[in-house]
Formats: sequence, structure tokens, C-alpha cells
Amino acid sequence: MERQLIIQNTTKQELIQDLTKALESRTQQKESIKEVLYISDVARKLKRSINSVRNLVRSKKIEYLQEKPGSVIMFYDYHIEDYLKSIETISYNQEAKEIQSFINKPFGHGNNKH
Repeated sequence: MERQLIIQNTTKQELIQDLTKALESRTQQKESIKEVLYISDVARKLKRSINSVRNLVRSKKIEYLQEKPGSVIMFYDYHIEDYLKSIETISYNQEAKEIQSFINKPFGHGNNKH
């Protein structure tokens, strides 16, 4: 069975513009799907097991996308970046500098004078 497209009151130029818009929309949708990461992708990026990523999701330590409970869990890059920022640690030297700064000015908050 062949499909037929019936076009009424449309010029050839308008039809081409509408088709171009539809194709651009589809391309944008496909590109946005490429940006989505799955648990295995996140595990690879974080150099952890899939189960440890599932534990992060379960304990709500990493943000994720899920349409409804039981459906596929997906992530955006910024979810991973936010998680990595939340677990950043400082070096021993940075900690020592902060402690020394506190010792020198325990109640100082910059150069503000009250």
C-alpha cells in the first residue's frame, strides 16, 4: 500500500520550507539523544563498576533522568560534572594553608572591617 501526501493551497516553496524545518527538527532531536549517557557510559567515565554507579543513583549522590520508576536511567554530562565537584578533595598543602590562614586570623573574613 502506497502512502500519498495530499497538499492543498501550498506553494512549492512553502512545502520545501516546511520539509526543511521538519528535517532540522529531527536532526536536533537525534543530536540531543546523543548527549544522553547511560549507566555503562558513566561507569566508564568514572572508572567504576556499573553496580557502584547504580549505588550512587540509589543513594541520590548523582543526578539522573528517568521518565518513570523502572524505566531506563540516563545522565547528562553536567550530572557527572556536578557529582565530581561534590567529591573534590583538596591537597595536603591546600589544607595546611587554610589552617595556617585560620590560625593567623581566626575571626577574619577578608579585609572587611566592622
